Amino acid sequence: MRKVKTGIAMFLLISCSLMLACSDNQVKQCADAAAKVSTTLGAFEETVEQVQTQGLISQDEAISVVTLIGEATKVNDEFVAQVRAAKKLNDPTLATLSTAFEGVTQSVDRLEQEGVLHIKNPDARTKLSIGLQSVRLALTAVKAFADLAPKPSGSSAAPVTHTARETAIRRGLQPAFV
Repeated sequence: MRKVKTGIAMFLLISCSLMLACSDNQVKQCADAAAKVSTTLGAFEETVEQVQTQGLISQDEAISVVTLIGEATKVNDEFVAQVRAAKKLNDPTLATLSTAFEGVTQSVDRLEQEGVLHIKNPDARTKLSIGLQSVRLALTAVKAFADLAPKPSGSSAAPVTHTARETAIRRGLQPAFV
């Protein structure tokens, strides 16, 4: 548990330093932040292996979660490649990247819904939920460098924003964890 907390704290420090750093290259910053999602997924995989080694989850549960982590990592790596291929983050590029980023968030949602939430041991599920939150935080860092939210076409309306509580409820989560 201490390693998970240390990993989360390190990620927060790295993310904050990236956000505060002045750089003219928004594409590079976005790509670097997206690459950190893969790093965070790798750390999450190590956490799953530790929890399995401690006997808190079965081998089948660990394989299921690690498989979903692999799928999320693959989708994220494809997103990173698309970001790195972009020359600048203009409207057409953002539309393409937004679609790719949605695939990344969907794969992380699937990791949670089909993997973490199916863990039988409540202590293990809690530990893995904390690790998954570091992955979600890494996704938030990507959004800090590029607004990847879909834009309404032909509308001047302000974008709809949701609180973390509303988002959790929409995703079927218990808002107490937000």
